[in-house]
Amino acid sequence: MVRVPGGAISRSGGALEVASFDLDIHEVTNLDFAAFVEATGFVTEAERWGWSLVFHPEATNDPDEEQRVAGTPWWLSVNDADWRHPKGPGSEAEPELPVVHVSWGDAVAFCEWSGKRLPTEAEWDLAAAAGNDGAGQAQYPWGDEPAPDGRWVANVWQGDQFPARDEVTDGHDYLAPVGSYPPNALGVFDLGGNVWEWVDDWYRPGGAGGFKVLKGGSWLCAASYCEGYRNANRNSSAPDSGLDNTGFRCAQSLR
Repeated sequence: MVRVPGGAISRSGGALEVASFDLDIHEVTNLDFAAFVEATGFVTEAERWGWSLVFHPEATNDPDEEQRVAGTPWWLSVNDADWRHPKGPGSEAEPELPVVHVSWGDAVAFCEWSGKRLPTEAEWDLAAAAGNDGAGQAQYPWGDEPAPDGRWVANVWQGDQFPARDEVTDGHDYLAPVGSYPPNALGVFDLGGNVWEWVDDWYRPGGAGGFKVLKGGSWLCAASYCEGYRNANRNSSAPDSGLDNTGFRCAQSLR
């Protein structure tokens, strides 16, 4: 973990003061999650449901039309896709990749087992704003250019042909091992791209709508589609859902 100094984060109507806290330097990996499962016997929600959502070029079975998600046909419901089998039956989780197909509840359970918790959205934003006076003025966790000096520094989708073709100029066409790209000024890796990360907050005040916040974008975020790796962007999902581009990291309050 790394210490994130307290500071102010801009919010509509003013600035929000955030106390100092510790944050995992990288996303929770399959190796980390396997240790948790071995110690506790924990079963994820995707495993209990018997299926999860997979980006269709990564699906290892032949999809039927009924498997496609309405409005976003590049997502398929794949039987037996879970954190152990991220692309579906026959695939295996690689130890150094971030764990995926984990729900918000799964993430909370892991953090509690490890003596930690999920970060709040404001804490996540403060970490992403490192080196920018804590106010989040920079466009991305690494600065204001999406590809500084023409080099991609995060695992995201390149090109304007989402979801048909990723140009892969960042070196990865799927998840990247944690720490594959330079850390930010605080020493935190992958705050932009690789996987969307669960945080503690409800997407709307009081839990209206029943969705939790996701931050940071993923390997599937394209400038032509969502550019979720921008600091200002936020996403949401049902807390019991899991996808093959969604993971998390843990935080810890200072004692």
